[in-house]
Amino acid sequence: MFLIAESGSSKTQWRITGDAATIAIETKGINPFFASEDFILGELQSSALSQYQNKINRIVFYGSGCSHVERNNYLKNILKNYFPLATDILVDHDLLAACIALFGNDHGIACIIGTGSNSCVYTDGKITQNVPALGYILGDEASGSYLGKEILKHYIYKTLPKDIHDYIVSEYKIDKEDIFEAVYKQPLPNRFLASFAKIASQFRNHSFIQEILLRGFDEFVRYHIACYPEAKKYPISFVGSIASVFEDELSTAMKKYGLTISKIDKNPIDALVRYYHR
Repeated sequence: MFLIAESGSSKTQWRITGDAATIAIETKGINPFFASEDFILGELQSSALSQYQNKINRIVFYGSGCSHVERNNYLKNILKNYFPLATDILVDHDLLAACIALFGNDHGIACIIGTGSNSCVYTDGKITQNVPALGYILGDEASGSYLGKEILKHYIYKTLPKDIHDYIVSEYKIDKEDIFEAVYKQPLPNRFLASFAKIASQFRNHSFIQEILLRGFDEFVRYHIACYPEAKKYPISFVGSIASVFEDELSTAMKKYGLTISKIDKNPIDALVRYYHR
């Protein structure tokens, strides 16, 4: 049986193929930059994947944080030990998964805007240019973690509009110490920050939120798309929940630079399955 996975920092989508029907499974995000071996094994064991532990013989895993040989080998060894019959295992970056899902073996500029954000130029089935992704502290422009960070910053400063501030007090019941604990001491701070991006959706039409959204998307387009010489001639497509939910604001930012959106695929896993079974 063939196991295909596409993982962001918040969730991992798994697909098992080989029998009559494709089996869909979801776990938390598995990012080897943050996730311990115990965490990864816990996600595998507590999910329906455990039922197929001795049936999987091939694995393709594309994930956030899988951009370095050492981290990829770390995750590959965990998967190899958990699925003992898997003799063919590939671990690679989620940016390549986005390229394959959006363009197959063709060309384009592939962008991710989900919990984090990234982009690259994809030519003839290969990533040929990639602006460095700086992560949730220095970069991740327009991402869920970016939006959550902006909202929480103003919440602590008490500079949020009253209705948004009162909503957070009522729904989340958190204070500065809770936020500091989650961001500076607990694992997966980027996922914590991104969990507050839904407030941007809840108050989407509020002028304060619109300003944050448009600024974030403007920064993403400026730093991660307009910088490529191919931006005016290659199709530009996106994957990720934030790009999907805030398509209008993203489109506005793109138009400022004379660019248009070719396609948005919120969840690329099904396109990956089609690619590997073409």
